[in-house]
Amino acid sequence: MSALIRDAPFGQIVRYITNNRVFPYPEERSDFQIPAAYTHHAGSDVTRLDSETSSASATNSQGPAVEEAVYPDPDSVLEKLDTQSEDENSPNLEKLQTIRTEHTARTQISRVGTRTALSRSISRADLEQQFSLASVERGPSRPIALERREDGIILVDWYTTDDPENPQNWLFGKKLVILVQILMYTMGVYMGSAIYSPSIPGVVERFGVEMGAASLGLSMYVLAYGIGPLLFSPLSEIPIIGRNPPYIISYAIFVILLVPTALVDNLAGLVVLRFLQGFFGSPCLATGGATLQDIYSLLQLPYVLSLWAFAATCGPALGPIISGFSVAAKNWRWSLWEMLWMNGPIFLSLFFLLPETSSANILLRRAQRLRKLTGNPALKSQSEIDQASLTPRAIATEALWRPFELMLLDPSIAFTAVYTAIVYGIFYSFFEAFPLVYTLQYGFNLGETGLTFLSVTVAVTLSVAWYWWYIYSRVNPSIVLHGLGAPERRLRPALFVTFFVPVGLLVFAWTSRADVHWVVSCIGIGITTIGIFLIIQCVFLYLPLSYPQYAASLFAGNDFLRIPESQGHGISALVAQWLSADGGQRLERERVASSSASESAVPRRQLLHPPSLHLSPQRRCCPCPVLRLVKTPRITSPSYLTTAATTNMDIVLELADTFIFDHAYAKLLPAATSFLAANATFSSLKEEPTSFALPVATWQYEPATKYFSIQPSPAAYGSAWPRDDWRRQLLTLYLITWLFGVLVYYVFASASYFFVFDKATFAHPRYLKNQIRLEMKQANIAFPIMAIFTAPWFLAEVRGYSKLYDATEEGPGAWYNWLQFPLFVCFTDFCIYWIHRGLHHKSIYKTLHKPHHKWIMPTPFASHAFHPLDGYAQGLPYHIFPFIFPLQKFAYVALFIFVNIWTVLIHDGEYAHNSPIINGAACHTMHHLYFNYNYGQFTTLWDRMGGSYRKPNDELFQKELKMCQSEWAKQAKAVDRMVEEVEGEDDRKYEPDVEPKKVR
Repeated sequence: MSALIRDAPFGQIVRYITNNRVFPYPEERSDFQIPAAYTHHAGSDVTRLDSETSSASATNSQGPAVEEAVYPDPDSVLEKLDTQSEDENSPNLEKLQTIRTEHTARTQISRVGTRTALSRSISRADLEQQFSLASVERGPSRPIALERREDGIILVDWYTTDDPENPQNWLFGKKLVILVQILMYTMGVYMGSAIYSPSIPGVVERFGVEMGAASLGLSMYVLAYGIGPLLFSPLSEIPIIGRNPPYIISYAIFVILLVPTALVDNLAGLVVLRFLQGFFGSPCLATGGATLQDIYSLLQLPYVLSLWAFAATCGPALGPIISGFSVAAKNWRWSLWEMLWMNGPIFLSLFFLLPETSSANILLRRAQRLRKLTGNPALKSQSEIDQASLTPRAIATEALWRPFELMLLDPSIAFTAVYTAIVYGIFYSFFEAFPLVYTLQYGFNLGETGLTFLSVTVAVTLSVAWYWWYIYSRVNPSIVLHGLGAPERRLRPALFVTFFVPVGLLVFAWTSRADVHWVVSCIGIGITTIGIFLIIQCVFLYLPLSYPQYAASLFAGNDFLRIPESQGHGISALVAQWLSADGGQRLERERVASSSASESAVPRRQLLHPPSLHLSPQRRCCPCPVLRLVKTPRITSPSYLTTAATTNMDIVLELADTFIFDHAYAKLLPAATSFLAANATFSSLKEEPTSFALPVATWQYEPATKYFSIQPSPAAYGSAWPRDDWRRQLLTLYLITWLFGVLVYYVFASASYFFVFDKATFAHPRYLKNQIRLEMKQANIAFPIMAIFTAPWFLAEVRGYSKLYDATEEGPGAWYNWLQFPLFVCFTDFCIYWIHRGLHHKSIYKTLHKPHHKWIMPTPFASHAFHPLDGYAQGLPYHIFPFIFPLQKFAYVALFIFVNIWTVLIHDGEYAHNSPIINGAACHTMHHLYFNYNYGQFTTLWDRMGGSYRKPNDELFQKELKMCQSEWAKQAKAVDRMVEEVEGEDDRKYEPDVEPKKVR
């Protein structure tokens, strides 16, 4: 406990006042025994920086008395790896060489036993080693041999591998105290942004300003704590300063400013003071993670960083809850007083109990004490040497230019920064949108509106639990077995949760109305929050692994770029306040959701082409130190995440070639005859090749799947167009798409017609004359034209540009073999809903979608009877899915067949169930009868959210009523009204034959 207080700001002040007599360090005690290496620095126990440390000399050193219990130390493997040359300790992976920075004592993100390991932890290859060291079993305490530089300087290091001054060796309880303080500090500052939200109406009333002006108290606070880290983060990296001075000095100013902010009596003063609060409260928002990195190992770091992110996310969410009831009961100033009551005790805790965690600062102070004790000026820490080369220009460059340089010159960093800014801005738009929804729509008071933010806290809690499970069960075992891997692997969870953001926002937008229970919209916010939290968490782990040497600059740039976006979304949320109608507010929320949906492709772009987004080889050779960071390509990602450069024959294509097209192409276009030479034509190639024994093509057979293979016949080598020729593949895929589609259509539509379809439908007054023949005719016209547009998608899949995979080990994992099916249904159902709804727009309905709506009482043969462009548009999501999500090949074929069968089933008129979830034949019949309802393909979810759901009439499920004339007459009357409204003129010919009904 004494060491904890000694290293805290209070202890340092007491030491200064008492001239180091109170709270002394071990070197300042009379019983301290100086290690032999520091007194006999010319002896054999001091080694050169690049030489190996002998175990004999290492055992001659004596360490100081240990004043507190410590963790066990790393095994002897640690020292062996630590003192070997860089070539010897490289992992068995493609190493990324980097230029050594002047600032070697930067933020540590591993449990480093010696200064050498610390200074070398600047490349991803070094991080591979540090990950290995973090999992090494710890052995007995070992003294650490010193190193002498060529200029005679002896580098001061930890005395032993379990040195109690090393933050990595601190007791669990001491680390826990620091962790709790950083979390409370972060939450207190972040809470200061949104805690002001309930006060905005009071500010409007008190100062007589508009809502936008009053909201400046929120937006200026957020803007300021984005600017602050650009100054404070680099200061905390300077060894002589360390972590604590920026924390304590700025936080003290922050707490002091809380008093005049609560008392100010004009809007300008309030806004300025809120800006200063955000600025001086900002150090923990960027450097808090660095403090945690100082004390936790690489394997522990993801867990504690997720807690830090939890505090940062829940802080703004808890703010309105804390201030909502008090502001309503008292006045708008109470939210500002509550900030003082909360942050005052946190500041006192930091002042008395937060020790310095920067190893660079700790070793620098140790070197100063040893020089004073021994009188040897050659004793210096590496951080002290590095600091001597620091200039104001270098500090300014690191603080102000480096973050932007990284974003400008590396597209991957820019993409992640922009995307993080977008989701962060969406999150902050909640604080403007919630009062609009829950106060105006549901009549909540300020306190009750604040309680709705608990949905954010619940969602973040669930996210942290899942993320810990993912790290424990997936990431850490993978690192132990396969190494650190490509940085893009850290983005995998984000790949699956990006759609949570737009989906949750759409749920919120569509259900935030008085006739829907308020908890439904809160569920939408929870879904969005899960996506936002996991995206930001993945990005925060991805950044330091991309360029470990510039981790602080990466975080500072990312933090700065988030601010304008949060301002933009805050302003856009205010636009909804000026829209008088509820529809306008919903439109604004849908706009945010739609924009987030379009932006959700960013992480997929990162994973699909990770190497191409980083610095090109040409740019890596230029003099800029950032551009020289990477000299060799990055480690490649798994096969299902990359674009294949070679042809990968598809299962269906291989079967078709083996049994049909090999022989057809060999006969029509034999290898002995050049298709392009002498203007040869198919008709001129009359003679069938007599032998295919000698392969002419360079194509080599490669099975489309590992589960079976069919050795090709000699005919496979007998064509001038080999199997891997893209022209042949395109033509073959066109024929397969056309003919296989026709086959599936007629087989399943006929089966449904003969065994399911109720023939009594023929007597319905809105059944067309010769309708089945007309349906078949329309389908036969559509199939070959749709195949023209569809075949290129299949070609891209066959040639390896999609994320289709074969074996389970090539995909994300066995768990995904089950997840891919509901994911496919959800994604395609969502996309088709919007496409189908768009096809009902009056500008394109008559041209593209009316051919399918000719069938008011459809038969199974109406399933594919539509305009070719209509059918292609509604089929697009099925083709887009495997380019965004991994999909097993056999699952793809099965889903293709399932989709076609389902399309037939929803047109068969058999109302087997009245499910509130499944969009079956009954729901689709309602769509054909009443046009503007039930657009969904598989479920009613999106119709319910979009307000387009219409429950099927109960009469449809009663046989005697379903086919009675009175029910049909009622349906016909409703249809006529809808036709008049939508089409204007009904040109259909009904059965029995009647003239087309003319309407105005």
